[in-house]
Formats: sequence, structure tokens, C-alpha cells
Amino acid sequence: ASPHGSRSRAAFGRFETKAGGPSGKSAPQTSGVKGNFKKPASTRKEVMRADPATFKPSPPDSIQPGMKVLHLRFGEGKVISVDGSRDKRVATIFFPELDSDAQKRIMLKFAKLQILT
Repeated sequence: ASPHGSRSRAAFGRFETKAGGPSGKSAPQTSGVKGNFKKPASTRKEVMRADPATFKPSPPDSIQPGMKVLHLRFGEGKVISVDGSRDKRVATIFFPELDSDAQKRIMLKFAKLQILT
């Protein structure tokens, strides 16, 4: 017999008795690990992503500072500045819905941007 009165065993850090609980039924065997294992709800705003089926890229030459644009991956942004000439134009665009590194420099020749305003 055990010095504690009834036989008990450790089940991954939690002790369970063989006699069972007050109802006489034995307790379910669990690991004893408690916690919320769901992924936390995102605190990030839902990024307005463009629907590729309806997305219509605007001509790169028409992108100007102050315009609101839509990018397939980064969502809605505001053009801060445009540097360079011809096929080497680079736009600095602020995407407020990105958590980090919200300001991106994008080469207009390769970027697919749709002008919103």
C-alpha cells in the first residue's frame, strides 16, 4: 500500500488516483497541460487585397505622387514620391495596412498598380 492511503500515479505531471473522483468514476487521463491552443485573433487590420480577376493595372507612366493605388499583394497605398525616368521610375508608396515596413520602394516597370484616385 502507498503511504498516501490510495495508489496514485503521475500522468505527465498530474496525479490521478486509482479510486476515482467523488462520483466513483475514474477521471479521464489527460496530460494535465492546460491553455488556449487556438491561434490568437489577429490585431492587424484586414488588408484590402485586390481581386486578381477584376484587377486592372494602370499604365506605369500615369502613377504620380499623391495618388491612391492598389497593389495585388500589399493592398491599398498612397504614392509618396516617384523618382527616376522612363523605364527606371521608382515609386515610394506608403501601405498603412502593413504591420512592418509599411513604406515600399517599387519599380513601376515591374509593379502592377491600379490607380484608385
